[in-house]
Formats: sequence, structure tokens, C-alpha cells
Amino acid sequence: MRKIFTFLLFGLSMLAWPAMAQEVDESYVFVDENGNTIENGATVVRNVVEAYDEMSDVIYSGISVKNVSGTSGDFIKMHYTIEQIDNGIYQICFPTNCNMQDEMGEYETGIGQLMGNVQDIQSEWFPTEDGECIVTLSIEIFTKQGLFPPTYVHKADGPTITLKFVKGGSASDVDESYVFIDEQGNIIENGTTVVRNVVESYDEVSEVIYSGISVKNVSGTSSDFIKMHYTIEQIDNGIYQICFPTNCNMQDEVGEYETGIGQLMGNVQDIQSEWFPTEDGECVVTLSIEILTKQGLFPPTYVHKADGPTITLKFVKEGAVEPIRGDVNGDGEVNIADVNAIIGKILSGVNDHEGDVNGDGEVNIADVNAVIDIILKGE
Repeated sequence: MRKIFTFLLFGLSMLAWPAMAQEVDESYVFVDENGNTIENGATVVRNVVEAYDEMSDVIYSGISVKNVSGTSGDFIKMHYTIEQIDNGIYQICFPTNCNMQDEMGEYETGIGQLMGNVQDIQSEWFPTEDGECIVTLSIEIFTKQGLFPPTYVHKADGPTITLKFVKGGSASDVDESYVFIDEQGNIIENGTTVVRNVVESYDEVSEVIYSGISVKNVSGTSSDFIKMHYTIEQIDNGIYQICFPTNCNMQDEVGEYETGIGQLMGNVQDIQSEWFPTEDGECVVTLSIEILTKQGLFPPTYVHKADGPTITLKFVKEGAVEPIRGDVNGDGEVNIADVNAIIGKILSGVNDHEGDVNGDGEVNIADVNAVIDIILKGE
């Protein structure tokens, strides 16, 4: 478990960063726990509360910054605005120092270089009770001039994302009896765009990009029926597939579609939403949950009850690189961090493609041993 660094001033206010309407430079991007790029402007919700110690809880963001520029000479800093903090402390450790605040305001980190190609920004909220903490993060890129003393000159504005930490219930305009969740069990907020760009081999002749998205029943009852409405807004090539709740649909053209009606197979069900690209390009799909009630038996009729959340999935294949076997956290290397990542999945009950290193369809201690074997053999 990461420690909070306390050698910096608590609640240090920084100078506000003036807004500049410029094109976004994506030499540095935000990525999630699985190495997927988080699109500029996206809102990421984190609501998995963990025990930090005997006295306090923490909600980790799992967000990192990745250098995709191909060079390592730039310097960066993070501008962040705490738009809401109901209680507790917000912390960010990036790129070389840790900042902690308990009040709304505009702040910034120091300037530095990434510690490697990918660096966890250690953006997390330590709540003391139910509530929310909303933080907007923006990357600024600099060049360094001179040595004694050095000066840092603005080069470009990088992407911006919003982190929404939630402990306890939150209000919504839609019926959130059923919600979308990611591989780690985090709820994906209504209206969010989720980017997936990790290309894997499906068989000897085809590739696939998995979404890793599931639907979770948080209503406390199991009598509802649901269906998925989905609009393929863009599909440059290949086939889009969704298997939910009881049948599989496949399309290769833009258009509006819907699945059959059924009940979840358990409390959480993978929607098996994936794109099978044949070449570089994109596939953009909007997914919406509809909740229905069943009336009668022979024949049954299904009556609309409520509209659930809507999200957009953006699949991207662009100069895709085959994923490294054993690189569970997506940082481009296989090391002890990947062992810890699998252990975290096992403890959280997450069963996904990234953690299934040995390919047996399960995430368990055998996958831990497989990664250790890869490390020892230097593969």
C-alpha cells in the first residue's frame, strides 16, 4: 500500500493556470490500469473504497501518464482544480513531489520528467465519510533552457480529464439500478466515453479489442428484465459484437440496434462488447440500458420501466503493438508490479483477459506463477 508523503506543505495553494484555447498535444496521455488511453475531456468515476490503515479509507484512481512522443526530453507539470471535496483529503504525487489539499481551488504540481515511459500519478481521495471529490487534471508540457538556474518554457497543452471519486450513493437523472462497470469494478458514469486500444490476437488470422465492460445489478432485487440499445456511430472496418444478456449480435455497418430482452446471468455480467478490426481505424458505439418489467406468461409482455445509463465505447487500432505476455498493468515491462497487479485482481474477484496470463480462462495463483516464471526466464 502506498504511503502518504507528508514532507510537503498541507493545503498548499498554487497560482491559477490561465485557460488557453489551443489544440491539445497528445505527446503525453492519461491511461487507466490496463494501459487504455483515456480520451481528452473524459470523466472517470472511481468508487471502490479500500482500507488504507486501521483508521482511514482510500479510493485510488489508478490513473497514469504515458509518454507516447517517442522522445524523453520534455518536462511536464499537472494543473488540477478541485471542484468539489465533501470531506477528507485529496492527494496527487506527480511527477516528483506529493501535494495534499482539503479545499476546493486551483493548484499545480512541480515541473519534472516522467519516471519511465509510464508513471502513476497517485491521484487518490482519502474520504472520512460518504460524499464526493471531483478533480479536473490537465497536463502542461515544457522545454528546459539553461542550467544555472534552469528556466522552463511552455511548449504545449496536453489532455484534460475529470476524476470523480464517490463514497456511498450519488444522485442521478437516470435509473441506476443497473450500471456499467469496468474490469476493476468501478462504476462508469452515465455519459462517459471509454477508449479501448489494446489489440490482442483472437486466433491465427484475426485480432480483437475487448471492452472489458460489464453490467452490474445494484438494485437489490432480481425481478427486472433488461435489454441493450446500441448505436454504431462509426466502424471503419471489421465486425462489432455484443453478447448480452442472452444472445450475441454482430454488425459491420453503422446504425441503431438492440439486443434481446433477458435477466442478468448473476449480479454482474460481461456484455462481451468487442471489435474485430481488419486494419487500422476506429469503431465508436453508444450503449444504453433499458429496464423492463414482465407481465403475463403465455405469451409474456415486457413493459418499459426506466432508462438506465448510457456510455460510449471508442475502439481504436492505430499502429497497434501486440501486448506483452505477463504485462498485466500495461506499462510495457514484466516485473514485480505485474505480480502485485494479478494478486490485486484475485483479491478483488476480477477475472479479465489481462490477468489471465496462462490462458486458462481464470485469474488465479497459476497466473502469478506464470508471471514469476517469465521474470526469472527473462522472456
